[in-house]
Amino acid sequence: MEHKIDELVKVEYDTIQSDETVKDAVAKFAKDTRPRTLLVFDDENRYVGVVTERIIFRSGNQSDHTKVKNLAVKAPKLEKDTDIFHAAKLMLDSNMKHLPVFDGESILGIVTANDVLMKSIEATNIGDLPIRRFMSGAPRIVQADEKIATVMHLFNEAAISRVPVVKDGKPVGIVSKHDIVTKVLVSNNTMSFADFDDRSTLLNNGVDSIMGYPLRTLMPNDTVEKAISLMHERSMNSVILVDAEDKLSGIVTKKDLLEPLAAIVSHAQEQKRFIQLRGQANELEPHIKAEVINEFDELLKRHEEQIGEGHAFIYVKKHKGRLNKGKTRGVDMYYIRARISSDFGTFVASNEEFGVVQCANEVARLLEKQMQTTLERMRDRSKGEDMLGVRAAI
Repeated sequence: MEHKIDELVKVEYDTIQSDETVKDAVAKFAKDTRPRTLLVFDDENRYVGVVTERIIFRSGNQSDHTKVKNLAVKAPKLEKDTDIFHAAKLMLDSNMKHLPVFDGESILGIVTANDVLMKSIEATNIGDLPIRRFMSGAPRIVQADEKIATVMHLFNEAAISRVPVVKDGKPVGIVSKHDIVTKVLVSNNTMSFADFDDRSTLLNNGVDSIMGYPLRTLMPNDTVEKAISLMHERSMNSVILVDAEDKLSGIVTKKDLLEPLAAIVSHAQEQKRFIQLRGQANELEPHIKAEVINEFDELLKRHEEQIGEGHAFIYVKKHKGRLNKGKTRGVDMYYIRARISSDFGTFVASNEEFGVVQCANEVARLLEKQMQTTLERMRDRSKGEDMLGVRAAI
């Protein structure tokens, strides 16, 4: 498989020393409007890992004096001859949009999701497709006067990184974890989430005080190439889609567009169905993980005739369940969000349950219900067209 990443490697990248603090990292992120990844090196200039805004956001109650080395994670290592499709898959697996490239033990630079997507226009036909093929319809939204605290809770509960801000049904901005880290933490003297609670003056401000605007929007029938080019030019991680009346139609993210590239890896291995688990799925016991995969594999198999080669992308998040009075129940609760992309359509469903297999079962049921509804709608439309043909013949 050609289309290697060697020509995409950026030799200039952002770094931080392992003994620097979270406060130092946030200050670096705040200097630029682009969401970034910092490569972490120790005092002997040895690569330690990476730290991202998402990692800092999830660290929550860490002190601003916490050393970066305590938060750094090992990102997948790319090599010069890695192709863009495997790079896309590794970006999705690790939930990172910047990955380091190595030659043996020596770091050469980084490759970004931006560059992989731009290369995909040349390497595949994805750029010619309508963006609606990959958009998430009916996304989570917040009102312009919604509290910042509410949005922070939404990011954690729904496992999302950004959300459109709407007023009178029309999108007026977008708020992301990048905005929270660089505008909320920077405004706090200690730069620590630990010092915040829902009564904080800052967190009671409306989300419109930190949202990104004005928006650059597209329409669902615009091409993927147009969306990728816009994200590349504007350093955006997503594009909001609107209808002819400027009402919100959906949102498409870089992750949404990396998914079909990652699926090409399975095509090369002659797999008809492609299923990828992300998030905390790797923490599952192997037999449990296999049950979750099988749940969605069976769903794709049942509808293979309608959807053809289906691609399922499953995000798993685990947390401790709580009783009504807020006490920890002590049993793991799972949140699963699944997305199926196919020529037949795109289907998205999510659910939260005690027990990951039960949760996967319910999400699969919701997806199947959507598929059946779409199929019935298509059949009704076909019948209507047949009736019109009969009347015209008469």
